[in-house]
Amino acid sequence: MIGTMEQSEYPPDMQRLIDRVAPGWPPILDVSPGWYPLLVRLDAHLSTIAPGYVLQQCKSKFGSLSFYASPSDDASDYNDEFNEAIRAAEWESIETCEVCGVPGAQYVINLWVSVLCPEHHDRATGTTDRADTKEPAEDLAIPPRSPWHPRQPRVWEDVCPIDADVGALQHAQMPSTTGLA
Repeated sequence: MIGTMEQSEYPPDMQRLIDRVAPGWPPILDVSPGWYPLLVRLDAHLSTIAPGYVLQQCKSKFGSLSFYASPSDDASDYNDEFNEAIRAAEWESIETCEVCGVPGAQYVINLWVSVLCPEHHDRATGTTDRADTKEPAEDLAIPPRSPWHPRQPRVWEDVCPIDADVGALQHAQMPSTTGLA
């Protein structure tokens, strides 16, 4: 599952990014393999700008790469060129299939924003031309990003039932004013 790989399970090119993760942050690259080449290029570029840069987080968020890094281990260090390189990679990610790395587009599937090429979009949604079934093949389904971002969102009604007595709910949450001067 993406996001729960052991540190040693990443490809060698990605291991360089894992080695840059700042102390106190989990050594996780929470992105799918289609963005690995983009990250390798970004790492090479950032290394020329700030050889000792540190990575805090690398994840997919709302169908875009979110790459949080600093030019050095000094949190107040700021570098325009460094940040512009990150923003450029994040913009490139919204047009790069997360699964295979070819040009893609953002899609919302089951309330989850993903960047997919037409082929992986069709497979993820079950709209392929395969005659035997309309369901995506199990090996082609896009895995959840991590255990912290399940694909099955909670339904609002599970949290706050629609037929709840709103007045009683508000009254129950009001602090008691008895005994106040």
